[in-house]
Amino acid sequence: MSRKLLLFWLLTGVALFVFLQVCYPYLFFFNEQSQLFLAEAAFFWENLPKPGGLTLWLSEFLVQFFSYPYAGACITAILLTLIAFVQGEILRKLSGSSILAMTGWLVAMAQVWVIADFNYLYQGVLSIVFVLISAWTCLSIRSDRVRLLFESAGGLILVWWVGAASVLFAVWVFLYEFVVCKNKQKWLALFPLLITTGLLFVLWRTAVISDFRFAFLPDAYYHHLLEPKSVIYFSWWGVWLLTGYALIVHRSNWSLKTTKSKRLVAVALFVCLIAVFYVGTLRFGELKMRRYMMLDHYSRTGQWQKIEADCQGKITNFLYMNILARALAEQGKLADTMFDYQFKGPQALAVNWNHTEDVSVLLSDIYFTAGNIALSQRLAFEGNSCARGNYNARLLQRLVQTNLIYGEYAVAEKYIRLLEKSWTYRDWAKQHRKFLYNDAEVENDPLLGSKRSLLLSPEDTTQQKVAGEQLETAMQLPILANSAQARTAFEYLMGAYLLKKDMASFQYLIDRYWGTPLLPDLPVAYQEALIVAHEKNPEGLEKYALNKDVLSRYADFRKQVLANRNNRGLAGLLYRSFGDTYWYYVVFK
Repeated sequence: MSRKLLLFWLLTGVALFVFLQVCYPYLFFFNEQSQLFLAEAAFFWENLPKPGGLTLWLSEFLVQFFSYPYAGACITAILLTLIAFVQGEILRKLSGSSILAMTGWLVAMAQVWVIADFNYLYQGVLSIVFVLISAWTCLSIRSDRVRLLFESAGGLILVWWVGAASVLFAVWVFLYEFVVCKNKQKWLALFPLLITTGLLFVLWRTAVISDFRFAFLPDAYYHHLLEPKSVIYFSWWGVWLLTGYALIVHRSNWSLKTTKSKRLVAVALFVCLIAVFYVGTLRFGELKMRRYMMLDHYSRTGQWQKIEADCQGKITNFLYMNILARALAEQGKLADTMFDYQFKGPQALAVNWNHTEDVSVLLSDIYFTAGNIALSQRLAFEGNSCARGNYNARLLQRLVQTNLIYGEYAVAEKYIRLLEKSWTYRDWAKQHRKFLYNDAEVENDPLLGSKRSLLLSPEDTTQQKVAGEQLETAMQLPILANSAQARTAFEYLMGAYLLKKDMASFQYLIDRYWGTPLLPDLPVAYQEALIVAHEKNPEGLEKYALNKDVLSRYADFRKQVLANRNNRGLAGLLYRSFGDTYWYYVVFK
């Protein structure tokens, strides 16, 4: 391999790292929380006997480091550059062309696109690395018999090491051996393929592998409850097609004669690779998910002001709205500033639960913030049970917190012990040991103690634990338990009534709690809503002593609406002056 080609791999690998860090910095944080690596021998031996168990264990070992900045992009760039390099070396040896080696990036590019889908398991990347290194090793064995023996044994070992990707190796072997072997021995090229696929078939029929596609397709490296997109197959197809093309070049003895022609072809090929990568990233790169993963990371780390800053202007995604609403609630600003943003409908505060891991994480966070510990705990348990990896570390932390709040210390200790086996979460788990079997420590803690104060009395805990996930019902329970401390739940509940324009329920809560510790003063948004509620009997507003500025602003709003009632652009006309009011929401949303 020439120095120029080595420099090419080095520079393109660095470029890939920069791309991943710039375009997908939060993808790695997002993926890390769904795979918990346990630093113990039992975890290794539990995984090793499974088909693909070695790469599964190694992938979870690597993913644990994604919690550190730059680590995810760096590790991924190294592995993908290794894939491109090894694939390129295979093509160079088969074809004799250093220029064709550049196309090894096509296989790695396809992995970039599929990695962007967070439902893809990192095990799939490592599986391709193992397969390509095995194929590369085959090329160094000159004896046909020894090589076929190695390929047959290698296929069996790869079933154990990588699982379904052993099919990728077996088909590659067939293509290679069918061309390389002497005419009378071509039938021997079927041996590794038959042995490998035969073993996978037996594992499938004996239910060791649960589904046919998990035995023979890259679907094995995707969330088992979901159907992957076609992009997941591109890397496999790329390996086979590029190998076939390299063999054709080898058989035809085609080569470029002059240095100038080699440079021109190399430059043209490099430009084509960039174009393919650009188009493929736009088409398959899941770019629309980047913002959600960023907001999710801010939410996980409590960077509430960054969430607010990013959600300025128009937002239409309910998941974004949920995270924004939680950020406002955590800062005690939900009632005062909710209509400064583009919320629409009660789902803006909490989407409906769809039994998926990511929505379970989101809703568990929301209900924990609001003080419905029972529902937060239930959603954490459900989300953890359908995690993409073995556990969702973030939800295990939530289960520790909720069980400490309930005083269920034995259960909390079980989860703490699990997290203590992880290098990433060991310190967090040890810090929470001080709360075990120590009610006073829990009650004095600013977070756990405040949440414990929102629990219903002991005789009512069964009712609380079976509470449904409907927003209004969920937010009522902390208020019933301790209305003086349930300000966040109250603001969520009032916000839900306002967003669904349920003025009767809103008015009922105002009359019940106004002047109490739960609602000592009326936020501006509530005053605006009271004007709407009493539009037909304005004399009823007198007892609330509304702010004069609010009344004056409403008079101006009503005047402009009446004066421009036939103007089709009325919404845009009034948005600048009244877009942050409840009246604008009622009329135009």
